[in-house]
Amino acid sequence: MSHFSGFPKDCLKFLKELAENNNREWFTQNRERYDTQVRLPAKQLIAVMADRFEDLGIPYRADDKTSMFRINRDTRFSKDKTPYKTNVGLFFPYVQSGSTGKPVENPGLYLHIESGQYFIGGGIYMPTPDQLKIIRLRLSERFDTWKKIISDKNFLSVFPSGIRGESLKTMPRGFESDDKAAEYVKQKQWYMWESVPESALITEEIIDMLEAKAIHSEKFHEFLSK
Repeated sequence: MSHFSGFPKDCLKFLKELAENNNREWFTQNRERYDTQVRLPAKQLIAVMADRFEDLGIPYRADDKTSMFRINRDTRFSKDKTPYKTNVGLFFPYVQSGSTGKPVENPGLYLHIESGQYFIGGGIYMPTPDQLKIIRLRLSERFDTWKKIISDKNFLSVFPSGIRGESLKTMPRGFESDDKAAEYVKQKQWYMWESVPESALITEEIIDMLEAKAIHSEKFHEFLSK
């Protein structure tokens, strides 16, 4: 049985200090803090969520390779050359049996931990061009199902702010302006997020929060993943 008792307060302190000292010399000197206070508890939480998802029988994936993002930034195409991310990001993709493609491209749940900014998100933030086409078509054809899912009281109990995402100014090619799903077809992203109190991160409460959001957004993620 996996165990997780919360992120230590030094994890949040480390991320704050990293933001103020984002260079390789400082990180090298504080590498042990990162390994023990950030990386280790993150891996413990991933293992616990893997157990929870398996017990619940819902196809969110939780493993170190898929769920934990690297601390190193990819600076090849960025003007910002600071070497490290100043947040912890954990991703639990919704991967149904027989699903193809990279798990990281699937919709799913996301936990974000950064100095002064903690939240749990869901949905799909950077869909591929093919995913955009398929999701928009499904929204148009199955709009009644979509509306039922996003207006469900259980869904709104865990994501009360509803669906977010950037939108086109006009309807995408191939869709009529009077499409009943127009509001959502125009979107380029379909995601939601809600803030998490610091007190939840440093205790086991974050496990139950992730579990509740996983359960009550499963139909939403299933809709997008199809």
